[in-house]
Amino acid sequence: MLLDNFVRLIYSACGTIGVSSPGFIEKLRPYTDKEIHFIPQWTTQRLAMASKAVSGKRIFTFAGNIGSVQNLEMVVEAFGSLKNEEAELRLVGGGVFLERLQKLVQAKQYRNIVFTGRLPQEKMPEVFAQSDVMIISLKREFAMTLPAKFQAYIAAGKPIFGIITGDTAELIEQYELGMIALPEFESIRSGFQTLMQQSSRQLEVWGNNARNTSKRLFDRTNIVGIMSCLCGMEEYDHSIEHSPKYTV
Repeated sequence: MLLDNFVRLIYSACGTIGVSSPGFIEKLRPYTDKEIHFIPQWTTQRLAMASKAVSGKRIFTFAGNIGSVQNLEMVVEAFGSLKNEEAELRLVGGGVFLERLQKLVQAKQYRNIVFTGRLPQEKMPEVFAQSDVMIISLKREFAMTLPAKFQAYIAAGKPIFGIITGDTAELIEQYELGMIALPEFESIRSGFQTLMQQSSRQLEVWGNNARNTSKRLFDRTNIVGIMSCLCGMEEYDHSIEHSPKYTV
């Protein structure tokens, strides 16, 4: 009770409140009746994308930290169980779970799962270019997290397979950026199977939606403009998209 009152006191001093993930809006609502706005981190760079080399395989890529919260053991198991030689899963990055996953792949003799280890930033445009679908995966308890890789993936114009619940899943669905699955084996397996069968045209549509969403929602100039308006520094420009779904 004492802590709740302290939190209410802090927010009572605020004119406007911004949050980096939509889920925090409802979490904060019991503590304040002030306006709460979803103000995401903006995309820090635009990647110059090379053309995808013809490999004959559908390439799924996870790029980032390989730890326990990413739920990658289940992702690897679900993908490997399909034994589809026309698809490949690439895990780009390092972390405490890397060796464990490598041993799992070796023990199960999965031949279509590749570990690249950590790569320098300048290699990432090539990684994205060679990928058909980018993967975001987090355990259920991180439902309010909007991972930074989400902005990177859509800025690159890539379809997303979101193995995640909550805010990120809602954005993928709302803006038609790809597919989502629950962080459970059967749901992940089914998602992979469906994506392996999707047409190249559908992937292109999702990729275009991703690129356009990045420009509308995660552009630095737009977000700084919204923040300036909310702080009363300039007149609000209604041409800037600020989804009413995430403003309370």
